[in-house]
Amino acid sequence: MLLAQPGFFNFSYNGPTTLFVDQNCTSKLQGNVPNPVVTSTINANIILSQFNPVASGFNYNGTFTAGEVAHVFWDVADDQGHAHTFEYFIFFVDNLPPAFDLTGILDTLEFSSSAAVPPQVALPVMDNCTAILSDTFYQTTPPPLCQSGTFTRTWKATDANNNTAVFTQTIIIYKDSLPPQITGYPQNGSAPCEQLATAYPAWLAAQIAIFNATDPSGILSLNNNAPASFPPGCKAPLTVRFQAIDNCQFRQNVFVTFSTSDNTVPVTVVPPKDTIAYCSQSDNELVKLREWINKKAYSQATDNCSPPLTYTMKIGGLLRDSAQVVAAFQAAFAGGCSTQSIGGKSYNKVHAKITVEFLVKDACGNEVSMGDADFGAIDTLPPTLTGVNATEQCGGGNDQSALQAWINARGNAVVTEDCSGFTWTNFSFITSTGQVGDGNFNAGPYPTVQLNNCAWFADVTFRATDDCGNSSTITLRWSIIDTQAPVFTGLQPNITVYCPNPLPAVPAATVTDNCDANILVTFARVYKDSLCDGSYTVQTTWTATDDCGNSATALQNIFVSDTTRPVFTLVPGPVTFRCDTFVLPPVPVMGVNIMATDVCSPVVSITTVTQSSQNPDPAVCGHYTYNIVRTFTATDECGNTKTASQIISVVDNLGPVPGGILDTTALCSALIPFPAPIPMAMDACSGPTAPPVSSGQTIDPGVCADQYTIRIHWIAEDVCGNKTAFDQLVHVVDTVAPQLLSVPAHITVECDAIPAPPENAALNAQDNCLGPVGILLIETEIRNPDTTSCEHWTDYIVKREWTATDQCGNARTYTQLIQIEDTTPPEIIPEPALTLENDPGECGAEILIPGPMAVTDVCSSLGDMVLLTDMEALVPSGPGSAFVVPVAAMTFQLTTTKAPPFHPAVGAAVLRVIIENADAEGATEDFNVLDENGNLLGKADTDSQCGDKTNSFGLTAMQVNNWLKDGTATISVVPNGSGPTACNPICPGGKVTVQLEYMRSSSDVTIDLQYSVDGGALQNYPPSAPTMLDVGAHTVVYTATDCAG
Repeated sequence: MLLAQPGFFNFSYNGPTTLFVDQNCTSKLQGNVPNPVVTSTINANIILSQFNPVASGFNYNGTFTAGEVAHVFWDVADDQGHAHTFEYFIFFVDNLPPAFDLTGILDTLEFSSSAAVPPQVALPVMDNCTAILSDTFYQTTPPPLCQSGTFTRTWKATDANNNTAVFTQTIIIYKDSLPPQITGYPQNGSAPCEQLATAYPAWLAAQIAIFNATDPSGILSLNNNAPASFPPGCKAPLTVRFQAIDNCQFRQNVFVTFSTSDNTVPVTVVPPKDTIAYCSQSDNELVKLREWINKKAYSQATDNCSPPLTYTMKIGGLLRDSAQVVAAFQAAFAGGCSTQSIGGKSYNKVHAKITVEFLVKDACGNEVSMGDADFGAIDTLPPTLTGVNATEQCGGGNDQSALQAWINARGNAVVTEDCSGFTWTNFSFITSTGQVGDGNFNAGPYPTVQLNNCAWFADVTFRATDDCGNSSTITLRWSIIDTQAPVFTGLQPNITVYCPNPLPAVPAATVTDNCDANILVTFARVYKDSLCDGSYTVQTTWTATDDCGNSATALQNIFVSDTTRPVFTLVPGPVTFRCDTFVLPPVPVMGVNIMATDVCSPVVSITTVTQSSQNPDPAVCGHYTYNIVRTFTATDECGNTKTASQIISVVDNLGPVPGGILDTTALCSALIPFPAPIPMAMDACSGPTAPPVSSGQTIDPGVCADQYTIRIHWIAEDVCGNKTAFDQLVHVVDTVAPQLLSVPAHITVECDAIPAPPENAALNAQDNCLGPVGILLIETEIRNPDTTSCEHWTDYIVKREWTATDQCGNARTYTQLIQIEDTTPPEIIPEPALTLENDPGECGAEILIPGPMAVTDVCSSLGDMVLLTDMEALVPSGPGSAFVVPVAAMTFQLTTTKAPPFHPAVGAAVLRVIIENADAEGATEDFNVLDENGNLLGKADTDSQCGDKTNSFGLTAMQVNNWLKDGTATISVVPNGSGPTACNPICPGGKVTVQLEYMRSSSDVTIDLQYSVDGGALQNYPPSAPTMLDVGAHTVVYTATDCAG
């Protein structure tokens, strides 16, 4: 800070005006601030320059805390008796953030699962000056359980001076790939078979309580596959799997066994029982046998250790299954019927018997015999006889032999015997005429049949006995029957008589019968009217009856007939129709427009039959010009008929009507194949004609080259030679927009790599009509209009729209979107190495860290031409003649408010020295042009006395940036030579203008610039205060960050 006081002193305190307190929240002036610089404005000697503790109110080495202000009073005096007290302020500021107590806290932690991470808690924090206003913590999202990844936890503390401390801890999670670790192992177990019911569940409960595991991701479940009770069957060791599953579905198994044993045979509770069964028609003995086998002869056995029990059977010491036992029983029937002992008890009529040994075995193979048991079948059931009665038709001549054959065949009776064989014993009989007797089969005696007696019968009793002496009988009847009626022969069934002839006499009839020689014959006659007056029927019914009541009838019909035909009295005349309007007239109605009469019976109907001469071939004219003949038939009540006729003529005399596609529209690109097919023609009578014949075509022009009308002339003719001429129109149009086949695809590019649009020819335009295509490109940008927004420069879209238009005005638009992005960092051009002198009396120097020459960003920086101008008049350098005294040297200040490094020059620049009305044409009358460091840039002159000339000097961007880094470029224009050989102010209005023209890079968005010295902390540029640097080489590193990061 420079305080230029009026009076006799120049007082300068160059800072700092702010001091930062230390860890104890204190600081002091002494050793931290320089003394002010005092000089005399009248060249007097300064004899006093010191701190005034009284006026200031504190000692120079006093201690201050944050928030306090040192109001410094400084006394000065010179040797001329002048004195003054200057004052300035120094502020004490706390810029130290709070400090976290990180004892035992690591900045990076590693875990095998996110489930193992402990909860985040607050960290101890303290501040050097003030209380903590806010102490917060948060974390990013951890990776999903069972997945690897990284997340961070952040603690943030802010003190009352808004200083913020941040501590971030990185937590690395590794993917869980290991199964759980077993911490409690189950043990094997065993128990005697008799104790399994209680010992096994108790052992299982104990192992479930012991089994445990741990895993970084947590245990999802602990399970086992043990059954609730020990499995039945032979007591093999039971293997149980205990399984631990973690939350990542990894599994760890532990296998243990529980064992027991069984060597004891089953115990027979009820031994097998001897059993008998009685034969029956329903095979009761086999049903009972199967039940006896299935129930193990009604025995019972138990086993306390190894159910289930299995049972087997033996016969004669050999194992037999159920089917073999049944087969052995059935085979025993061959031994006949006898008295046998079953279970120590004697039974008669025993037909079959078996003895079976029953054995029982537990699941472990311990087997024991339960004992033997008998099963027998007793037959007390006589045979069952079934049969049906028989009949014999009278009059066959073989009645006696048929009866004897039936008896010898045991009346065709059927014997059913369940257990034994059987034999037929003999028969007995009684007849309807009183005959009685006994006989033997095939020997007799037999009953005698009475001839021609349709009521005669014989009842015969048949006897059968089985092997065990059980007998049965059945009585069946053999009968003579007569079911045949008498037969008529020689009778004419129908005769005809034509009116008016009389009826014939009653005819004769002959009748015969199979049993009766004297047949009673009767008849009846009925007169019946037919459907007409001249015809009727006389019906005679003959009836013949034998002595068994069988009767037969015969019919004889006498037909009386009328054969006289009717006569027509009214018939319709001939008519003619055109084929397209032809409708067949209604059939004439009898009694209205057609009539007939009959002399014998009334006329009951007049029918019509229509016959056409139309050619069935529709391709010939005769199909449409032809005659129809109607034939009328009159019928009387008795069916006699008479015919008459009518002619109906049909003609075709009209031309066809054109059809099909007669007026259509087609694209210019769709003329091959031709879009309009050959038209059709439809005749009102003959339908579709042969294809019309073209007689030529004409073209009607349209509104553009690819739009016109083709007019085709046609003639159609039907099969009867009738003709019609017509035109077919095809309107050719172009409604299809052209195509661009090579439009660039959407792309994403850097802001400085936007490609130029392709030439129109490269777009490969194509039109369906093959005409020329015009292409119009419109390029727009889709971006944030705010130039101070980062998005405006780093995230926008260039939209290119090509519109292709053909010669008929059809247009199609194609779009390319170019997404602009910014991933390029800013460019920094540092200043060359600097060499600085140390401060007097110090082993170093306090300097303001310089900035780089230029900081630009390729995306957000724009170039604009800048012209800086300053003008000076040519004036004498001192008194004397204008022809002798040179013009004065001139200094030009070229100032800009937008200076490097954030607004640097880019590319080449030019410095112009414009001399007007100057005496600068001689060899030594020119000017030296010097930069602000005294370096010669070149010489400037004119081509004539009092002439004008623009002198240009090429510059580099580095030169311009070096000059303008403080905002001002200083250029000196100094006359060369001396006296009259120099540039003299002899020309009126002489002046020199200096122009600096360069391309400047500017941006509406901020580029953040930071620097660090010798690897120290980053600080914002420009620096807020000088930095004390020791003697030696130092490195400044600049870091620029654009708005896109």
